[in-house]
Amino acid sequence: MELLSNFKRAAFDKRNRPFLFIFALCTAVFFVMSLRTVFRDDDIWFAAKTVEFNLFDWIVYRWNSWSSRVFPEMMLWLLAPRPYSWPLLNTVAYMIGAVYFYKFYHLIRAAKSCRMDIAAFAASCGFVWLLSQGAATESVFWLTGSVNYFWVGVLFLIAVYLPCAVFFAAQNFNRAGVGVGYS
Repeated sequence: MELLSNFKRAAFDKRNRPFLFIFALCTAVFFVMSLRTVFRDDDIWFAAKTVEFNLFDWIVYRWNSWSSRVFPEMMLWLLAPRPYSWPLLNTVAYMIGAVYFYKFYHLIRAAKSCRMDIAAFAASCGFVWLLSQGAATESVFWLTGSVNYFWVGVLFLIAVYLPCAVFFAAQNFNRAGVGVGYS
């Protein structure tokens, strides 16, 4: 219960309103763009293949013949015939990705600055719109591309965050130099 009250207090704090506004706006735009996705090419092919294979046989077939990516292949088998659930799951992946990009910024930031934090959060939420249109269309706003590339990228951010946080906490290094190196 204490965690919930801390969240409410942080969410309604005046200083956090710009963060909530940016996050809500970017998430809403992302969700609408995901809803407007036209399913094509591989999405249709994967949907047709789910009739031929059960999930286990599908993963074995794909492992031996094409990609050997267990998570994306499983998600494609589950989502391709049911594309109506994809926009919501894609938006959740976007939200998690935006939060983790911002968490990485927190690891390397040199000094606490509200203005800089808001700009970094806006950049974290806008990372998808920093991609070229072709890359975003093929890897974020397409069922097959998002599952194979975007979602796996978000899972990568989650996987490497803790080791990076432990490393940065254990090291006494010049954070400003690291930040400049990444920019």
